[in-house]
Amino acid sequence: MERAIVLFGFAVLGFALGVAASIFYPVIKPYLLGLPAIFASQWFLSGLVGALFSVIVVAAYLSATNK
Repeated sequence: MERAIVLFGFAVLGFALGVAASIFYPVIKPYLLGLPAIFASQWFLSGLVGALFSVIVVAAYLSATNK
């Protein structure tokens, strides 16, 4: 049960970071105009940022608890 709570916490953090990326998308949009349309779309960048953050946090958690 404890692991499920930890994984849920990571999922919520990843989601929150994805929402933050979605909010800041208008700021970085001018820099993405040279990319293909799918990579410059708001939903793709939000999902990518949230997923990368989740993977980094889970990897850090696993390395910290693997003693």
